[in-house]
Amino acid sequence: MDVFGKPVRRWVIMSVLVPVVAAGLSLVGRFLQRRLGHPTRTSRFLLWGSRVLGRKQADAAADASTVQREVR
Repeated sequence: MDVFGKPVRRWVIMSVLVPVVAAGLSLVGRFLQRRLGHPTRTSRFLLWGSRVLGRKQADAAADASTVQREVR
């Protein structure tokens, strides 16, 4: 039985899970770069993934604020 529904699940994912995953990717990518002393293909990919997730989260926040303004 789904107590909360899809909108709440989507909100939790976009507001909690996505930023945590993005921060984790960023930390690992920067750690690899510091440890090896130069950017690698893997570290660049991890940092790219972090930026993409950050943009997705920002887009979702902008969509939510637009919906909130339309409701008022």
